[in-house]
Amino acid sequence: DANGRDLSQFERWYLQAGTPTVSATSSYDAASQVFTLTLSQSTKPTPGQETKLPFLIPVETGLLAQDGSTLVESTVLELSTSSQSFTFEQIPQPPVVSLLRGFSAPVKVELERTDAELAFLAANDPDPFNQWDASQRLASRVLLDLAAKHQPDAPPDALEAQVPSSLIEAFRATLLAEGADPSLRAYSLTLPDFSTLSQEMDPIEPEGLLAALKATRKALATQLQPELAAAHDALAPPEGVPFSIDADAVGKRRLRNVCLGYLSKLADDARSLAQFRSASCMTDSLAAVRALVEAPGAARDEALGTFYERAKANKEALVVNKWFAVQAMAGTDDALETVKGLMAHEAFDGNNPNTLRSVVNTFAGANPGGFHKADGSGYSFIAEQVIDIDKRNPQVAARLCNSFNTWRRFGGERQQLMKAALERIKESPGLSKDTFEIASRSLA
Repeated sequence: DANGRDLSQFERWYLQAGTPTVSATSSYDAASQVFTLTLSQSTKPTPGQETKLPFLIPVETGLLAQDGSTLVESTVLELSTSSQSFTFEQIPQPPVVSLLRGFSAPVKVELERTDAELAFLAANDPDPFNQWDASQRLASRVLLDLAAKHQPDAPPDALEAQVPSSLIEAFRATLLAEGADPSLRAYSLTLPDFSTLSQEMDPIEPEGLLAALKATRKALATQLQPELAAAHDALAPPEGVPFSIDADAVGKRRLRNVCLGYLSKLADDARSLAQFRSASCMTDSLAAVRALVEAPGAARDEALGTFYERAKANKEALVVNKWFAVQAMAGTDDALETVKGLMAHEAFDGNNPNTLRSVVNTFAGANPGGFHKADGSGYSFIAEQVIDIDKRNPQVAARLCNSFNTWRRFGGERQQLMKAALERIKESPGLSKDTFEIASRSLA
């Protein structure tokens, strides 16, 4: 081959199934100023392949000083055996490792990090992927810890006071990093959602996760209010400048709308309404509606009413579906009643799959507070919809039935309510093969 490399080991990526896990440990010798990084790889057995040979894994790595400066520029370490050690000389202080930069290989990484290290990387790592990853790992750790501490009878602001300063300061550093890509900053400032967090919880406790998310958003909004407001103002499109879809303009809109989402937790309806009124694109208009949809009042009514009337006048069915969806996912106490009201709306067509999904599927998949309500009303409603929709569109009904397929991961009464809903669907007379198969497999 042209570069003289033996690629036979690399071919294992095509011959062996499974995702490798790379584990990392390190040591630092202050006397000799030598830093040693040990990488090990393992891959779980799969049918027909009980034993896995080592992959050739390129691990792009950099070392950072405690002040955020670079000690070692990005370098690719080739992990080709089950375990290898790599040494770095003339390292004047214990470094912080930035591992798998640019997601240099499709592997899972196991590396013990303290909250302080994750906060440091979230604020200082020059690699965009690692900066985002550190931010998400830190936020996930904080949110899961808060969820475990949730007490139903505690004061509403009890969890908010427990949001650690490490997360707040990491988010502040990202928000103020004006030289960084705005899209990256937006993604790094976005908390992991309910679906992502629930994968790390067993059993899943919806009330705890939702309380943790609410408290953390409120704490970040409160502590970063001046910076969020300043960024939202600074990122506003200059008057007279035409709408643009270049990467920088898209990133600025994305970051500005993340800021608005946080500020809306402080009941800043005037700011959200002002953005809605001045919006020159769907992205900004819809973001303003999202910011207002959980806050009943005149501002919310104006935004929702105007948005719908514009879409109706322009005969934009897909935009109307966005209007449906943003309300169906609103985390309000009366979420189920809202969804039932939307199904009685003049624009709702129960025979249109897109319209159905924008309301019913959105409620089941993107409104965990409503769907997982402790009294089981959300489960009962979705079971009714699956049975009804199955009579005219089995494919849509089967997909909706998948909303229950994680029932075993919930605890206590909630698990039994979800199971009962599945059994009700399965035993419904005249059920299609599509939906019956989904319900049966979920219960098996």
